[in-house]
Amino acid sequence: MQAEANLRASESEYQRQVSKLDKLEQQIGKAIIYSPTDGLVVYATTGRGGGFRGGSEEPLDEGQAVRERQELIYLPTASSVKAEVGVHESNLSKISVGLPVRITVDALPGRIFTGEVARISPMPDAQSAYMTPDLKLYQTDVYLDGDGVEMRTGMTCSAQIIIETFELVTYVPVQSVVYVGNQATVYVVEKGEILAKNVEIGFDNNRMIHIRKGLKKGQEVLLSPEDAGSVLEESAEAAKPDGAGTARGGREGDSPRGGGEGRADRTRKEGGGAGPGGGGGRQGGGGAGPGA
Repeated sequence: MQAEANLRASESEYQRQVSKLDKLEQQIGKAIIYSPTDGLVVYATTGRGGGFRGGSEEPLDEGQAVRERQELIYLPTASSVKAEVGVHESNLSKISVGLPVRITVDALPGRIFTGEVARISPMPDAQSAYMTPDLKLYQTDVYLDGDGVEMRTGMTCSAQIIIETFELVTYVPVQSVVYVGNQATVYVVEKGEILAKNVEIGFDNNRMIHIRKGLKKGQEVLLSPEDAGSVLEESAEAAKPDGAGTARGGREGDSPRGGGEGRADRTRKEGGGAGPGGGGGRQGGGGAGPGA
């Protein structure tokens, strides 16, 4: 009886060791990484350029311990180009996959490239959150049209995500719109008096904001509603306040004239601008692009 018990224990240990061996062989097989295409292999530590977080990391070597989801190598390719854009959390509700994007590259002045949003990260960028805890940027992948033969991995770029396009809209500078309670309000000058106008607003591009209802083309609006008293004094001294804007149509990029007042204009306007207000990005290798 003892001999049979020893035999069964030995067979059980043998099967356990065989199972362990099979698992180890599978792990060794998975340790071999096959490239999906021919080209150049770049260590991830080299691709990061020795920045704040990656400057002290040693290049990948045999026997080095790695962690789950660690970037090991990059495979740069010129067959397609991807731009990584940092989108501020306040703009996430405006953008979606498939929206068109205009890309400009610092190293290629005068060139405008097109593409579309392919992916929006569900989590904020860890590095930007580490450097500035109050800044939440979500990495957004933009695939560019064409093969991008003129570009190189790591180039700095800026992106404009086109949320919506309008024809002949009324718009004013964003700083002229204030909230009174929960109502968007614009202060206008009419016959020497300053009046509050409730307005319905649409999209903005960090410079101009679309006015859906409440204003007409040519109405003079205050850029700084808190300076209403000084504007009234100027209105009493002159028929036309100093620096008043001229009612006319124009391009979206026109800036309001004068220090106290702006104008309501009508023009073709592209709503958009998802992304932080400033800063560059990296074409192909990643980075953050400014909003429109």
